[in-house]
Amino acid sequence: MTWLAQRPTCPADPASPEVAGMLVQIRQQWDNADGSVTLGADLEDGTAVRGTVESRGELIPGSRYRFLGKWREHDKYGWQFAFDAALLETPDDPDGLAAYLSKHADRVGLVTAARLVAAYGSDAARVLVEDHARVAGDGLMS
Repeated sequence: MTWLAQRPTCPADPASPEVAGMLVQIRQQWDNADGSVTLGADLEDGTAVRGTVESRGELIPGSRYRFLGKWREHDKYGWQFAFDAALLETPDDPDGLAAYLSKHADRVGLVTAARLVAAYGSDAARVLVEDHARVAGDGLMS
């Protein structure tokens, strides 16, 4: 069934300023004159989101995001969440966090990511970004 045949129904809380979930697909993208990109996408639960990002490839299918914005009902396409910001979420579980780091951090494969998570736990992403000297000093990366 195509997306248009699945006209989204009213959300549980149309006043909610955020939605979260795994991005499944980007349906459409339009380049804007200022270099930004407006897109329409779907989350794993069927929620349709639309908004503008800085560039193509900024949102990655298979990753989890928290979208901030508001619900709108489109005459033709039904309920959509119009976002102003898309925040990449870090997973809570160790295996998910290691997979996240290997996917999103430069020069970090799955083995190194697992070592980072073993050493720093749920703070692994923060330590990697904010304290690379600590990571190097602990012998986890050069």
